[in-house]
Amino acid sequence: MAIEKVNGLAVVSGKGGVGKSIIALNLALAAGNIGIKTMLFDAAGGNLATLANADRQAFANRLNSSNDLAENVTLHISSLRNPCLVTNSKGIRSLLQEIIRVVAGYKCIIFDCPTGVNAISQTLAGLSEKIALISTPDPTSIAGAYIVARAFEHEGLAARIGLLFNQVEGIDEAVSLKTRFDIMSKSFLKCQFNDFGHVRKDEAMAKSALEQTPALSGDIELPAASDITRIARGLFSRETFQNVTTRPKTGSVIGN
Repeated sequence: MAIEKVNGLAVVSGKGGVGKSIIALNLALAAGNIGIKTMLFDAAGGNLATLANADRQAFANRLNSSNDLAENVTLHISSLRNPCLVTNSKGIRSLLQEIIRVVAGYKCIIFDCPTGVNAISQTLAGLSEKIALISTPDPTSIAGAYIVARAFEHEGLAARIGLLFNQVEGIDEAVSLKTRFDIMSKSFLKCQFNDFGHVRKDEAMAKSALEQTPALSGDIELPAASDITRIARGLFSRETFQNVTTRPKTGSVIGN
């Protein structure tokens, strides 16, 4: 990302209910745990404050609010309301100005993007060096992920996309899902996407979401928490962010 040399990761999904925001939150905490000063930017409507059990009063008192979640990790709730409905350049410019205003001093910014294909998600994907596309084994989730991948590939962003399968039984299921996705993308898009890893099905992770206690703020020995920590180490290593982002093909996505 050209802004203050901050490394960007856009977390996206094709449909709701796949754990996108939970993964974005825990990836930010994992990055903080390994010493990376990280901003978690909620561009999806403000749900992260609830999931993180943050000081909601602090957010309510200010329109553009940031709040420390842990050492090295700050949550910022975007001032945009109904982000999926933003389609005009004024809304996009407002978002970019907000990012510039708050991101200075951070090494990494993780964007929790609105679900599906929309102007905000495409803009934030265009800003980011990496795009984590979240899917579960559910066929409708995979179909939604393919729609997002197809749209982003059309914008010239295919090389940045990595599939991250959530709620899988184990590595065998994750490999099978990736293989099937590869067959589909090679057949219809003539490309193949990166593999960012998988997160195992874990009742403790689901419980942590219900209790608004992020898994990575507690026992990192939980299976899903360990998976997310491993993914974070791979995503945020110095080598993974050495590529230079380029301007996507169309004007609807604002690149670097």
